[in-house]
Amino acid sequence: MNTRSGQIKLKEEFEDLRKKATRKFNHNLKSENCTGDYIIESKNCHDCFNVCKSEDCVRVGNIDAEGKDCRDQNYIAECELCYEGTSIAGYHNVLCVFMGYGQDNLYCNFCDNCKNCFGCAGLTRKEYCIFNKEYTKEEYEKIVPKIIEKMQADGEWGELFPASISTFAYNESVAQDYFPKSKEEAEKFGSFWQDKNYESEFNGSTYEPLDGIGEYNDNEEQVDKLLGGVIKCEKTGKPFKVLPQELSFYLKNNIPIPTVHYSERFKELFALRNPRVLYERRCDCVESGHDHSGPSSAEATGGRRCENKFQTTYVPDRPEKVYCEKCYQQSVV
Repeated sequence: MNTRSGQIKLKEEFEDLRKKATRKFNHNLKSENCTGDYIIESKNCHDCFNVCKSEDCVRVGNIDAEGKDCRDQNYIAECELCYEGTSIAGYHNVLCVFMGYGQDNLYCNFCDNCKNCFGCAGLTRKEYCIFNKEYTKEEYEKIVPKIIEKMQADGEWGELFPASISTFAYNESVAQDYFPKSKEEAEKFGSFWQDKNYESEFNGSTYEPLDGIGEYNDNEEQVDKLLGGVIKCEKTGKPFKVLPQELSFYLKNNIPIPTVHYSERFKELFALRNPRVLYERRCDCVESGHDHSGPSSAEATGGRRCENKFQTTYVPDRPEKVYCEKCYQQSVV
């Protein structure tokens, strides 16, 4: 494990083993009546991903904790009755972006601890504001319904801010990590695309790291060459450097110096997680003694296939054997 060549060999062996391994249909823990993946200590959450200690949420991703009765959101915490938005906390914040707590806010952006605000941006501890202008409670309750009525007539009400006003291009955001799209696909729904390449360029001589991390112990000459040199990514050709703190970590943990750019390493790790898409599948278990019922579809193996069906992030044509909760517990645990 302390040489690059050794790691490559072991990764190949592990990948072969992983394909033959039995998998539970999701990675959920201590959760009840939930669909999605990586759901922990939650209840009645459907089509949700990376959710913790939440209840009655639908189509929500990345809840740090305590989401309740929320819909169509991403990156939230301590939210209740919130709808459509990202980076939200608080109560009944609807169609908002980057809302830090507060309550009863509509179409607000980058507001903190505000209450009863509509179409506001960059406010802190404000109440009864419309387009950043403060009103009395009576004026607010009279004006806002008229704005909503006009938005309904124009077909705008209930729709989150369009992608065209995003600060980032589609391929600059985490959306491209979770849901990769081409430039043409992204532009179809109004997002823009970053064509400029801001990656560092280097045309000088490069340094090729030694195979084993142990070769850098008490070897000042090679350490100086490594820290003072530039490494060329063996996959993309992108240049990158190793920092002293990084080298210290590698030496302490017996990790060989990487030869792949850090952005590519991130992609490799991210690809190990299943996509945020649910597929209908049937349990692959044909093991005897699991009390399977129904007509056999695995006569050649001498077992009767489990009838349980479920929603899973494992694509049906993947090689892994995917089991329901009951069969997985009986077979593996």
